Amino acid sequence: MQRWLERGDRALVLGALVILLFGTAGGAWGGASDHVVLATELERSALAPLYSALAGAAAQLPIGEPWFRVGALNAVLGAVVLLGVARTSRALLPKDPVAGYAAALALAITPPFRDAAGFPGPSMLAAAGAIWATAFAIEHARQPTRAGAWSTLAAIGVGIGVVVASKN
Repeated sequence: MQRWLERGDRALVLGALVILLFGTAGGAWGGASDHVVLATELERSALAPLYSALAGAAAQLPIGEPWFRVGALNAVLGAVVLLGVARTSRALLPKDPVAGYAAALALAITPPFRDAAGFPGPSMLAAAGAIWATAFAIEHARQPTRAGAWSTLAAIGVGIGVVVASKN
């Protein structure tokens, strides 16, 4: 059973990346352009410093244009969110592992999620922190371990740091 879950996670990541990378129409220079411009100049935004650091690293990749690079970072973060949804669902429903994949697929095909995952901005990093904190907390509640507690705290730190910093 564990082998099938590992294969399912790999298939979910691959499918999520395909949906998220090709599911958006491309960039429009709106509010997201601030993040791309700051990332290309390796400047940090006071609004979302952790996301700015990740976007700055992604902007230095030698492929595509800056908008594509930072959008690809958000697509990867979107895949991380989908994996978190699957893991949270498995933690809530341990006897029904397919429910996690169904929940992740339902989220992946919604246009607002695809748009958020395809356009630069700190929302996907905040969502990843929130969903993984939930997954780790549920798993820690079922089987308390020191590693589970630290994982929960780290994910909460990512989520809170981005959410609090990005509020206007």
